[in-house]
Amino acid sequence: MHNLKQIGGALAVYQDNYAGYVLTAKNPTATHVLWNDYLVNTDQITMNILSCPISVPYSTASDYFKRNKKLPEGNSSWFNGGYGMNNCRAYDGVTAIKWIRNTQVRRPSTYLMLADSASDYTGAIIPTAIMYESAGQHYFAYPWHNGQCNIFWFDGHVSPIHGFNEKALYNGPLAGGWNGVTTPWSAWQYN
Repeated sequence: MHNLKQIGGALAVYQDNYAGYVLTAKNPTATHVLWNDYLVNTDQITMNILSCPISVPYSTASDYFKRNKKLPEGNSSWFNGGYGMNNCRAYDGVTAIKWIRNTQVRRPSTYLMLADSASDYTGAIIPTAIMYESAGQHYFAYPWHNGQCNIFWFDGHVSPIHGFNEKALYNGPLAGGWNGVTTPWSAWQYN
């Protein structure tokens, strides 16, 4: 939980520096494509804060996380961080909106910003740096902590949710469905 709080602090500084705009999960036109790449390479956080210690051994970049060493230029292992950022935000009901301001989030205490996460895209459960609103989309919140998944909510608090695997999380505490009114993921969280 401590690492999530530190990452959340760095995200708050970003918002302060950029007129309240929220850092996007990924930006395909930028030098630093993923949120974690940006925060590390602008010296906002360090590699050892970037990934949950429980998930680090499962990462292809585990030596970098353990040794607190930045990844080499062009290395794609940024996707293997153990904390995932919600990649489903900023949707206006018709199309994706690239940037949102922190003042647009209606229910910050129930809006999921970051969480312990994993991917089964390769067939094995490995850490990942992005998450979607469905466990069937290969990038999801994951209970790395004996049936608990730690969540950093937009208002700055961290709390665990319970589920023995990703499907239990998405059918239980993270339920709501694509753009559902109560989902902690998407459009209805915005003005």
